[in-house]
Amino acid sequence: MASTFALGDRERPSEASCHIRIRLSELVPNRERFNSLLDFEKPMQQNVRARELETLVIEHAVPWLDALSTISGARQYFSVQRPAAAWVTKEATALLASSEGA
Repeated sequence: MASTFALGDRERPSEASCHIRIRLSELVPNRERFNSLLDFEKPMQQNVRARELETLVIEHAVPWLDALSTISGARQYFSVQRPAAAWVTKEATALLASSEGA
């Protein structure tokens, strides 16, 4: 468990302090549609934009966060799939590879 504390003990760190990061655009099934939702120069009804973005967060970001909310969950996730765009610090990589916290 000592390694876990070496990663930090903040429950809600800033993005720069996170040890595992990925952009939502890497998790959604249709990146082109996602990008169009974020293009505020493109005309779109605001309620449609908001509803679709909310759905993408609920269906893709929240499950990803839930899966990685524990060390064992993160190990499981990365043993099955590791998105090429996921950014993982060397400290987190070492912890996930170790048997500590299993």
